[in-house]
Amino acid sequence: MEMNPVYKLIDFHAHHQQLPHAEAVKVIQSAIEAGIDRIVLGGTEPADWKAQVQLWIQFKGKVFLNFGLHPWWVEKFSREEIDRILKQLDQELPLVAALGETGLDFYPSKRDPARFEDQRFAYRAQLRLALKHQKPVVLHIVSAHEEARAILQEEWGASANENSSGVEQDAVVAEPTSGARSDEMARSETSVSTGALSPNKPPIILHRFSGTADDASAWLAMGAYLSFHEPKKIMKTIPIERLLLETDSHTGVHPNGWDLRPHYQKSAEIMGLAPDVFAQKLAENFNEIGYSQPQ
Repeated sequence: MEMNPVYKLIDFHAHHQQLPHAEAVKVIQSAIEAGIDRIVLGGTEPADWKAQVQLWIQFKGKVFLNFGLHPWWVEKFSREEIDRILKQLDQELPLVAALGETGLDFYPSKRDPARFEDQRFAYRAQLRLALKHQKPVVLHIVSAHEEARAILQEEWGASANENSSGVEQDAVVAEPTSGARSDEMARSETSVSTGALSPNKPPIILHRFSGTADDASAWLAMGAYLSFHEPKKIMKTIPIERLLLETDSHTGVHPNGWDLRPHYQKSAEIMGLAPDVFAQKLAENFNEIGYSQPQ
């Protein structure tokens, strides 16, 4: 893939830290040598955060840290452990580029419905933390787009966070509900219309977007960026100013899963742009999101 050397490529979401450290170093070095100039890592839980930091130490300015409690990992912890993790996240967020991943994953047959309420609890708490620390938030949403938007509207709505810039630390973690809330009740809440979000909201990134065209429109109306792990026709309907690309590369992905260049090439064709112009536009999106962290 021929690219103007002025315009480097950006992988907006990868999980190289899940590899053994020496292997992850080789993968990132190969990516950098191939012109993938910046890599945003997706976080899952505290041990994962630690592995990210080890890579960041070796690749400062190239690797960007995301710390969050992923909805899959919510199922691995008790509510007491989740509370401790959220308090740790509150302390460590100032040191990273973004909060993520968080969100809701209600994929049938793969997730435990008995833990959906814990997913909601962790999602709300992390939205509050992102708002408190003014960090971009990376969302993992599967089979739950409507409810995820409704919760976001409740937490970040224009009238929902009048004191959001001064949230008390003890109030950061969402209060547990009294008793298990039924899925029917949760679904009824999604009928809340999504309106304007608080003007001081951080950027929202839908990682590995899997929703419908209607979902895309609704998220875009809330100011979100949509990130794609493979070229899709729906990308043609997304404003270039709200489009991101990623590999979502992790253990189990083919050996060259880090190589974003074919994705950029095909996606540029879908968008009707020259590859270098396309790469420049996505670099501008990176800057607009404001991924920054202490060096």
